[in-house]
Amino acid sequence: EFAFCSFAHAHAPRGVPLPLARDNRARIALYEYAEGTKVRTGAVTPALVRQALEFYRGLNEFRRDKAAERLPGASEACFSIDEHLRLVSARVRRLASLKDRSPAGRKAAAFTKKELAPLWASVSREILAAAAERGLDSGKELAPEERRISPSDFGFHNAILQPGGRLKFIDFEYAGWDDPAKTVSDFFCQPAIPVSMKHYPWFLKTVLRRMKNAKKHALRIPVLLPAYRVKWCCIMLNCFLPAGAKRRSFACGPEKLAAQKELQLEKAVKALSVVEAGLRNGNLFPR
Repeated sequence: EFAFCSFAHAHAPRGVPLPLARDNRARIALYEYAEGTKVRTGAVTPALVRQALEFYRGLNEFRRDKAAERLPGASEACFSIDEHLRLVSARVRRLASLKDRSPAGRKAAAFTKKELAPLWASVSREILAAAAERGLDSGKELAPEERRISPSDFGFHNAILQPGGRLKFIDFEYAGWDDPAKTVSDFFCQPAIPVSMKHYPWFLKTVLRRMKNAKKHALRIPVLLPAYRVKWCCIMLNCFLPAGAKRRSFACGPEKLAAQKELQLEKAVKALSVVEAGLRNGNLFPR
């Protein structure tokens, strides 16, 4: 995280707090204080989306630098369509074997087996069919020059809105080299501060600017969006898995965990309904 923030500050300094010091042994780091507030749900403007794009493009203008070469792969980085699908399938399988016996846990298990898993099977088939239709090889990995530096988990939930209207992006523990399709999809699928799909066409157009094989990526990136919608449904249900339950219990207190689980299940059901509607209405992929 410190290494990525240092790279970002060197090449897109307006977009991140200044990294000051770190102690690897103690696993702590110090950054400048960034005054501001969270971006409010419903308050995402075109100007804020442009700032996010400016930050992303600023990082990637320097992707051929030696410092960029030293950055690791992003967490859960995938470089072929098949890899993306396998990653989501693994998440769905983990949820299908839930051991949570709480009332919410039983409901989550039923939801996964009766709705999430069957819908994902249909969606993944549609993705592969669409890829073949568009002349995309689902098993072929992106060439190194087609990969991009990504903040990962990119969205306004990981940003501070400063008094003057500038954004400072934070939380780079998952950052590194990644597939641009994942970066774009995460930006529009993360549920904390939703971004309207009305911004998708020009956001994608800007990401594609000066990208090698831009026409291929213009076809490929939208094909993966529904996979990330399903992935985010799975992420919303992490609190039903042992590690996720521990984190959530630590954050909100064990006495509030049951209510949090119910809330997360509601969110996942709502998010999956968007995917189901897209599949039913024939508009699964953004145009």
